[in-house]
Amino acid sequence: MGKAEQQRLLGVLAAAGIKGHGSLSAFVVSKLCTGFVCAALVWLFLEWSEWYGGSPAVRVAVLFGALLVGWRIPDFVLKRFATQRRLHLEQGIPDALDLLVICAEAGLSLDQAVEQVSQDLQGSNRAVADEFATTAAEMRVLSNRAEALENLVERTGLTSLRSITATLSQAIRFGTPLAQSMRILAAEMRNERLLRIEERAARLPVLLSIPLALFILPCLLMVIGTPLGLRVLDTFKAAFGG
Repeated sequence: MGKAEQQRLLGVLAAAGIKGHGSLSAFVVSKLCTGFVCAALVWLFLEWSEWYGGSPAVRVAVLFGALLVGWRIPDFVLKRFATQRRLHLEQGIPDALDLLVICAEAGLSLDQAVEQVSQDLQGSNRAVADEFATTAAEMRVLSNRAEALENLVERTGLTSLRSITATLSQAIRFGTPLAQSMRILAAEMRNERLLRIEERAARLPVLLSIPLALFILPCLLMVIGTPLGLRVLDTFKAAFGG
């Protein structure tokens, strides 16, 4: 596995909230185990059902396909976890911004405010709390605190955080007021989330038309058309004496 693939997997693992030493090796081992388990199950099924008994080449191809499918299953699961965690981050960032505004108005510095937000959100949104805790730790270690904010954007993958990090970096560099800017950004993020919810609600009639056309409409036609068909058959029988 090359360096580029390792960096890509580490990014996906970080987006899914899986961090720590050895996470990449554990993920690769899980991919290998899943691949071999799928291949073994398919081989047992072929032996039990005696399919392709006279075609060893076909059996080898089927086993190789099962191995590839098992190798890819952890990737799909990891992407699902990353999607769920990103949704939790999008839902919790406006609340984190409101808490940042409160901490800034209370006189706390930026790194102290970020650490306080991470502690306050442990019970309500663990994903946001973990990311802010990591950012607070990087702010204490790194010489440039703006780099810690950029790392937050890279880990989460949220484009809406770029405006937040730009505002925080500006506050760090020039000492501009932080509370009013954070309040405006929190309102904008809530409006964006509301627009996404309205967009999904507007798509529901189109999505509901598919099961309506596949399941409900044929049953309705059967209920309406069956008496009519029986009446037509009775009419033909009476007309032709049969």
